Amino acid sequence: LIDPKRYIIGGTYCIFFMGIFIYFVLILFCVYMAFELGRYVIATGDALPLIIVILLVLLSIHCIRQVYKAIKNKDLDILD
Repeated sequence: LIDPKRYIIGGTYCIFFMGIFIYFVLILFCVYMAFELGRYVIATGDALPLIIVILLVLLSIHCIRQVYKAIKNKDLDILD
């Protein structure tokens, strides 16, 4: 009738939806910050913050992917 393993916090479904939620929040945050940064660059003409932010976003995406892969593969040694 009811599979109790499906509703455990560490279950596969929870990790899957947590990953989707994290990516959704990250996308919303990135869109908002890109909008604000675009306004700043247009207003001041300074492109250095744009370059720094792009590099930080790429680093953040890489780190999130690595953590997600570690959780997905249940290889938590990578988090040490």
